[in-house]
Amino acid sequence: MRAKVSEVSSAKQGASVALPSAQKGTSGPRPKGFRDGSPEQMAQAREAQRAAREARKALGLRTDFKDAREWERLARLRGFRLPAWGVPPTPGRMRAILRRLGVGVPDYLEWAGEETLSDFARRNPLWPLRAWAGLVLEQFAPEGGA
Repeated sequence: MRAKVSEVSSAKQGASVALPSAQKGTSGPRPKGFRDGSPEQMAQAREAQRAAREARKALGLRTDFKDAREWERLARLRGFRLPAWGVPPTPGRMRAILRRLGVGVPDYLEWAGEETLSDFARRNPLWPLRAWAGLVLEQFAPEGGA
C-alpha cells in the first residue's frame, strides 16, 4: 500500500514539500496514553499490558455463563460496553458501572440484599465484573428493553 502524500507549501520559498501522511494500522494497536511515545515507551507499555493480561488470567475468574449473550444484547440496547472477562469486581468499578447505567447504589444494595458493594465480590470470588454488570443490566433493564 502506498502512503498518501499531502502537499505543504512553504510561504517563504514558494516551493512545495511532499510529506507522507500517517498510515493507520501499519504498526499495530498502540497502548492508551502513548500515542506519540518513543519506541521504548511503546515497548514498555505493551509489556505492561501483557503483564496485566496475564495477571487477570491468573485470577481464574469464570467465563462460562449461560446468560452472556443476553447480557451483551442488553448492553447493546443501552449503549453500554461490558467490561472484559478478566476484570474482577471492585467497589469503585461497580460504582462507576451503576452510575453509567443510571442505577443508584442504594437501589442496587436493596435489590441485592447487600450492605456494601464489596459484599458481592466477597461472596462470589470467581465472578468477573462483566457477569456482575450483566446481572445489573438484567435487573434494571428499561421496561421496553427486556
